[in-house]
Parts: sequence; C-alpha cells; structure tokens
Amino acid sequence: MGAGRVARVHSAVLRSGVIDGIRLAAVCDVELERAEKLAAGIPAFNGLSAMVSGCPDIDAIAVLTESGHHAEHALQVLEAGKHAIVEKPVDLTNAGVDALAARERADARVAVVHQNRFNTAVVALAAALEHGALGDVVTVAAHVAWGRSEEYYRSGSWRGTRKLDGGALANQGVHHLDLLLHLFGPVAGLHALAHRMRHTIECEDTLSVLLDFAGGAQGVLQVTTATDRDYEGSLTVTGTQGFVRLAGECLNRVDRWEAAVPPPAPERDPGYSALGIPSLYGYGHVAFYRDFVDCVRTSVPFACTLAEARETVRLLNGIYDSCRVS
Repeated sequence: MGAGRVARVHSAVLRSGVIDGIRLAAVCDVELERAEKLAAGIPAFNGLSAMVSGCPDIDAIAVLTESGHHAEHALQVLEAGKHAIVEKPVDLTNAGVDALAARERADARVAVVHQNRFNTAVVALAAALEHGALGDVVTVAAHVAWGRSEEYYRSGSWRGTRKLDGGALANQGVHHLDLLLHLFGPVAGLHALAHRMRHTIECEDTLSVLLDFAGGAQGVLQVTTATDRDYEGSLTVTGTQGFVRLAGECLNRVDRWEAAVPPPAPERDPGYSALGIPSLYGYGHVAFYRDFVDCVRTSVPFACTLAEARETVRLLNGIYDSCRVS
C-alpha cells in the first residue's frame, strides 16, 4: 500500500526469490499509474478496498504511505482481517499508535519495519551488552548525517511537514531512536534542541538530544539532513570495561570493537546491489521478512512489536515537546 521511494525496496526484496513462504501479490496507490509501474505484471489498484476485493487471499499488507497516515492505513488493514507490516515510524502521534494497539489481535497483527535491528553489527552488539562484555554502559552517542537536497523535499508535498513527515528525527533519525531504546532501555529524562539549518521546510532538518537512561547511562543523539550527502549512521558505546563503535551509512560496519567477546564478521551484501537497493537502507529487509514469515507461522512475537514501536513514538514526541519548550 503506497508505491513511493521505500516501496521499491520492499518490492525488490519480495521479488528476489530469497525468502521462502512470501511473495508480492499486488500493489495499490492513490495514483494508479504509479502503482502499475511498481506492480510490473501483477495486479495494481488505486485503493486498499479495491485491492482486498480483487485479491482476497492476501495475508498481509505493507503500509508504505506517508508517515502521518501510517496508523490510519494500518487500522484499515487490520479491519480487513490482514496482518499489517508498517514502515517506520509506526505513526507520528501517540493517539494513532494507541488506536492500533486497541485493534490488534492474534489473526491481524502489526509488524513494524526497523530493519537495522537485523544488521550483523547491531545483533552482535546486542549480544555483547546482554553478556556484560562492555561492563556497565556509561555513555552512548548516536549520529546520523544523511544529506537530503531541496529536490528531495520538493518531491512530495508531504515531505518536511509536521503532520505527515515529522522532520529529520521522525523520518531519518527514528532508526537510531528505536535502537537506543532496544539496546539501552527506557529514558528517564531528556533535553532537546531542533533547528532548520539549510532547508526551507516546516520541520527541523537538524536535532540534538541529551538522554538520561533509566539504567544509568548518559546518551546523545544528533540527526541532520542539512549536509551535502550521506556520510554516516553511527553508534558509539562506552562501558566500564569496553568500547564499541558501529558506523557505515546505517550501522552496518564495525569501526572499533574492544569487548570481552569477539567482533562479528564483516557484513556482506546479500545481493542487494544487484537488486538496485541503495546501501543506505542496510541489509536488514530480507531478515525482516524472514522473521515476519516465521512469526506468522508460529504465532510468536515479531522482532519489533507494536508495543516496542509505541515506546519509540512516545519518546519521539517527548523529544519534540522538549524542542518546543527550548
């Protein structure tokens, strides 16, 4: 549902033939011509109801529309009796996520796409932290420097808007925000600043936030789209007995590993280059869909549950509230 920029990634992965038990069955978009272009030989529709009527055997629908419509559209998917795969962030509002949580049930669940959780380096760091291989975590620093041009923001009327996009943190930085909660637990306090440094948009293109984790660690997250190109998506963790820095464009490379467990092997491109998927999206979508298939078959929780995504959205809005106060 939705045939824009990120839909091309999902389509390529689902058509790759490397994931057993799932295939792309149809595409819908409010612009039928765009849906037909992405569909390329499979049914295309101009709306969800038409797609569900035309392809009643569909088991799940990926919601790849504008961020501000995610909860609204995912609710429609659940009401149609289908599982909803929802791109990050699951919504921009706490109320939207709460409405989804109230509607989710065993035969119509929500899986949220935070594909960087599946990165080899991130999985290794999570295991190292679980085993105390860095001692107690003292500081955490996450940095996102992904360039976005004026043409990017003008490519859709929703981009850069508060209602539908949410700004650099909600669109680009939410990957790291999710991982900070996933790896280091809840946040007890924060202080944030946001500015428009380069772009003429409604929302911020640059944001910094200090985080006081309930577990005792101090953290900082900085996100900007005001640079000329994609430089990095990094995470640096300092412990009482270790130090790890993950980098690359999207946390897919180990820059430094000083821990009581061995570092992971370098992540290899699983054919993504041949599929035409930019490296900025990481290599996690194949693993995400494999997890989705396994979880549906076995009725176990998804790798990123709606309950977890709900906490990410609450923190996201808490950061924006702090920016307005500042």
